[in-house]
This record gives sequence, structure tokens and C-alpha cells, in this order.
Amino acid sequence: REQSACKILDVWIVSTTSVGRQLAASLLVFAFRHGDISERVFDQYWVRLNGLEVAA
Repeated sequence: REQSACKILDVWIVSTTSVGRQLAASLLVFAFRHGDISERVFDQYWVRLNGLEVAA
């Protein structure tokens, strides 16, 4: 399940739109709350997502 969630997140994390990034953040929180991804993976994607927002 974690690999599937990561594949989906990989697509949305690199979105160039603010809506795409908001959706990625929502998916990330949803997947973590439902146990689809570990805390380590959550942190990794959260840092990537926030890094992209700072760069944008």
C-alpha cells in the first residue's frame, strides 16, 4: 500500500499549481491517517512539498 501511495504522491507533489500542491498535502495527510504510509514517508514528502512551495 505504501508504494502505491508514494506513486500517487510523486505525481501530485511535482504539480506546478497551488491547487495541485494543496491536493498533494491533503492526500499525504489522508494516507498517513489511514495507515497507508509510515511517519518516515510522511515526513519525507512533507519536507519535499514545503520545499517546493518555498521555491515557487
